[in-house]
Amino acid sequence: EDSGPRLALRMLGLPILLAQRVVVNSHASAKTLIDVTPRARDRVQVVYNGVPGPPDPASASRRTDPDQPLGIVLVGRLSERKGTDVALEAVARLRSAGRDVRLVLCGTAFEGYEWFERQLHERAAAPDLAGAVEFRGYVSPTWTALAEADVVIVPSRVEPFGNTAVEALLAERPLVASRTQGLAEIVDHGRTGLQVPPGDAEALSQALATLGDDPALARRLAAAGRADAEQRFSVAGYAAAMREAVSA
Repeated sequence: EDSGPRLALRMLGLPILLAQRVVVNSHASAKTLIDVTPRARDRVQVVYNGVPGPPDPASASRRTDPDQPLGIVLVGRLSERKGTDVALEAVARLRSAGRDVRLVLCGTAFEGYEWFERQLHERAAAPDLAGAVEFRGYVSPTWTALAEADVVIVPSRVEPFGNTAVEALLAERPLVASRTQGLAEIVDHGRTGLQVPPGDAEALSQALATLGDDPALARRLAAAGRADAEQRFSVAGYAAAMREAVSA
């Protein structure tokens, strides 16, 4: 990741100079690594994660009427880094505008961050969100939760790759993700999903409103996203690229 004291990042990067080949999971990760360890430039190879798809074929969303409630799912740690607070604020804006929007949060907080989880619960209990947010806790596998979604969001502030975003695409659900680090490489804005600036609740609410108002667009993005994810993030492709990296 590109955050943190530069000296600490350089120290963390030094051990890779012992390697003949360094495999990283995104161009964002590669740039960060090369920035702090320039001598590793010629050893770095990007291999996107291979992400298994759902055990059963994904089905398209059944939502066809803009007046139907909009169900949003976020899978990830309850943390500022994952933008959980941004998701709550975006949903609050939509509900204040009179939209019937519900949010399901699948995840827990790291030990020591219970204070942040309490803040989220307090925010969700406020009048503009009361009854609209479900804290489901840790969920694995996530396919059932993703299948329930009309839209999946990944509002992370930092994300070197973003397996959850790929899983949303493989589940054929319209995706709104932050334009940050690895997530910016996963989503092709306007073709396979929508991107918004990280930490921007207003932009996230507008993207959700766009998908809520146009179910046909949401289905087109989801279908294109699934096809793209199956091609770029397949387990078979990952295995082949790793074999090549090792044999070289």
